[in-house]
Amino acid sequence: MVERLEQVRKALAHRYAVDRELGEGGMATVYLATDLKHQRPVAIKVLRPKLAPTIGVERFLREIEVIAHLQHPHILMLIDSGDIDGLPYYVMPYVEGQSLSDHLAAQGPFPLDEALRITHEIADGLHHAHEKGIIHRDIKPANVLMSGGHAMIADFGIATALEYASLGRMTETGISLGSPVYMSPEQAAGERDLDRRSDIYSLACVTYEMLSGKPPVDETSMQSIVTGKLTGAFRSLDQACPGLPDRVVAAVTKALAINATDRYETARAYSEALGSAPSDGTVTGPGRRRMIVGVAAAAAVALVAFGFSQVRARNERALFASQQLAEIGRLAGLGQLADAFYLAEELHAAMPGLDSLDVLRPQFTDFLPLRTNPPGARVYRQSYDDPVDEWELIGTTPIDSLRAPKWGAELAIRLKIEADGYRTVELLPNAIAPWAEEWLGRFPMDTVILDPTEDGPTMVRIPGFELADPHPEHDGRLVFDDYFMAKYEVTNREYKTFVDAGGYRNREYWTEPLMDEGRELSWEDAMDRLTDETGRPGPANWRLGTYEAGHDDYPVTAVSYHEAAAYARFMNMELPTSWHWDRAAIRFLRMNSWIVTPNSNLTGDGLWAVGSRRSMSAYGLYDVAGNVREWCFNPMSGGRLTRGAAWTDPPWEVGLLIPKPEFDRSHGNGIRLMKRFDPDSIYSHVTLAQTRRIRDNRGMQPVSDTEYEIYRRMYDYDDAPLNSAIEATGSTEYYRWEKATFDPPYVGMRGAAYVLLPLERNPPYQTVIAWLGSGRMRARFIDHERLRQSLGFIVASGRAVVLPLYMGTFERDDANFSLNSSGGRGTTAHRDLSIQWHKDLRRTVDYLETRDDIDTEALAFYGLSWGGSELPVALAVENRLKTGVAFIGGLAVTGNLPLPEVNPLNFLPRVTVPVLMLNGEQDVVFPLETSQKPFFELLGTPAEHKKHELFLGSHSVPADVRIRLTLNWLDRYLGEVQRRVP
Repeated sequence: MVERLEQVRKALAHRYAVDRELGEGGMATVYLATDLKHQRPVAIKVLRPKLAPTIGVERFLREIEVIAHLQHPHILMLIDSGDIDGLPYYVMPYVEGQSLSDHLAAQGPFPLDEALRITHEIADGLHHAHEKGIIHRDIKPANVLMSGGHAMIADFGIATALEYASLGRMTETGISLGSPVYMSPEQAAGERDLDRRSDIYSLACVTYEMLSGKPPVDETSMQSIVTGKLTGAFRSLDQACPGLPDRVVAAVTKALAINATDRYETARAYSEALGSAPSDGTVTGPGRRRMIVGVAAAAAVALVAFGFSQVRARNERALFASQQLAEIGRLAGLGQLADAFYLAEELHAAMPGLDSLDVLRPQFTDFLPLRTNPPGARVYRQSYDDPVDEWELIGTTPIDSLRAPKWGAELAIRLKIEADGYRTVELLPNAIAPWAEEWLGRFPMDTVILDPTEDGPTMVRIPGFELADPHPEHDGRLVFDDYFMAKYEVTNREYKTFVDAGGYRNREYWTEPLMDEGRELSWEDAMDRLTDETGRPGPANWRLGTYEAGHDDYPVTAVSYHEAAAYARFMNMELPTSWHWDRAAIRFLRMNSWIVTPNSNLTGDGLWAVGSRRSMSAYGLYDVAGNVREWCFNPMSGGRLTRGAAWTDPPWEVGLLIPKPEFDRSHGNGIRLMKRFDPDSIYSHVTLAQTRRIRDNRGMQPVSDTEYEIYRRMYDYDDAPLNSAIEATGSTEYYRWEKATFDPPYVGMRGAAYVLLPLERNPPYQTVIAWLGSGRMRARFIDHERLRQSLGFIVASGRAVVLPLYMGTFERDDANFSLNSSGGRGTTAHRDLSIQWHKDLRRTVDYLETRDDIDTEALAFYGLSWGGSELPVALAVENRLKTGVAFIGGLAVTGNLPLPEVNPLNFLPRVTVPVLMLNGEQDVVFPLETSQKPFFELLGTPAEHKKHELFLGSHSVPADVRIRLTLNWLDRYLGEVQRRVP
């Protein structure tokens, strides 16, 4: 990542010249640098930011100081360590050459003598460290570097140091210490007190893989991995690699014993038991019969040991864990994320610290930091399925990694934060989730500020936010302070205090011109109109100056804008602006729209008492969707703006800006108050009139076939050499990646694409070409964590994902020609850039056809938001794509109309391959009636091969159904592949 690279360069410039990023692993990002003092190449590993809240930085650095004393020819020594703005780093020599994992991938199994020599070298290094009381905990081929043909163990003791430095809380990060395929059974079962025999087991796995080409448990599902380790149900080495010396088979078998007590006591003992390879390659030693007897004896010893109660209990515990993990993995792989999350929580409660669970968690769990000011607040959690008054205490603040479900249709929980003497705060987890920042402005809440309890309406603190100045006559960004919004809509009881205090007779509360559809009324005329059913001052549906008995806690309704504004002044508060209301509500945006809207009072039978149901937004505001529509300050279309819709309105109106005449007293009109602290000079920028021009795509006609053919030819290009190269490679916990570059089909910056390849899956791969949303594509670098959130489920299904670097996106952006300088839709610059995008996509397909590991007969397109809107062009001009998925896509309804050469509307009838559309019913980016439906209806795909799936929500679709429906669609049109849980 470019920004982090620059941060590392700047922080270490006094000692190291940092050149470039080498790759990213589960725990650290690796950079190539030069040691300026000694003029030698070094590798600098900077721990991932995700780990920082959990580990104690100082303690971690003290722990790895122990490792610095390891001096051995087969251990990569530690040169230096420190921290960069709270992120620990450590420095090791840079070793030219490949890892043992790379050698195995490229060359397959090793000859016996070479495999034994490498094992002896690793064992020698392990024995040296074990004698000093240090275990590795993560021995695997990727952590063995081959330098001059000799083995060097990397990252020695780092996993142990992390565990100690985090005081055992590493599970809270979602990062597992150790690799499941190479873990010992006791590590897989979640035991913390590991000893040297765990490393010996892992080394035996490496020996086994060097000889046979695969590790002992070579499975893709967590169920198979854990079960294989805990039961020993894997092929014996002599079956996997026939003809080996008996002593080698016996030594590896003993080192792979289920129970640590049955393994070798030291790495040296294991090394000596292996012996050396016979010079002629024949089987020597005690003979075949003796080896079988030895294995049988080892099995008998294991059975006897199993009879002891302690061992029996551990194995029963382990098998229970295996069964539960298998079910969690199955549910996650099917996209049933809610079921997977809650089953994982039950397993965690029964068996805390289960390492194998950590491997599965990131697919359906977020790990969120929760801090309060002041600290020490009690934090409770509640599922939407729990009784209203049933809360689970989960700790006191600060909490480094609060486990919360990722957002799906059924993944709904609430948090409650309490401290004596302070207002209780209720939140949805996405208020503190780091991933929310890109969607919601100044997000997440770094610290939840607790405000002292006070009389009056219950108010909720809303974090300040920034806006690009919405008015063209102003420059720069507007920064707004924290403000307060009322937790509930104003009730009848509260409004009656205004009526009884003579609010309708006191002119100081009625400061604005009393406008009615452009005509100003006199004070007397206005007050004559603002009466109840009996002519008394009050809302239009009251009688005799009061409301219906028993409706004290129901929202006041049937009030005009002027009544709402006068009541706000009576309370020394204000009506919210549209921006303040929207930022406070955020019930409509992205992740929680499908949670809030279904729980709201829409198309109902009548009003709800305020706060009586679970219609709560991310910040803890109740009924921001439905119940009553709420007056906002901003003028709009000859009246005033209302937000949130009413109980009488359909769900799709929730996100709309609905104007009403100032004197409109409909029974759906209500009030919510705001208290702000911004100076008028800032506040005035968001009090101006609101406008929203929407283009209706219904009835719009695509161009003729003759005209279309002229446009289509603009996307063709001459055949020319690719001159492709792999510029960079790396891996994450979830996939391997390569950055490929090649010559573009036009004059300009060299083309590129990121290729994400499944772990432990055999090629050739079905492949999905992705086009993400504009928020992601405007980034200056690839963030693999965010990439995994968007596309990881496809890679986990066993397919490759390819992300072309379309001109102007990611690392192919520059100051002269980018998305932001193209002039916007309707310009020739935008047209030319759009055509380049699709040439980039086609050129990427050209590149894929040169790779043996890609099945080019099984290519699909996956477009997210902006990418979904470009799907018609992509599928019409590139006939090698067999199917497509448009996730929250549609025809644009705002801004200028694209020029016809690049207008997706003209390409829709020319699409003939199967297409799946996934959309939210309340999407304001691509509205249902004016965008989504015309898009779907114009698709030229036969009716039986196109599908439009709708869900309650906004510009997003719940993660679980998105995963399930997308993978089912790919299975249907590309063919099924064996799935793996990420």
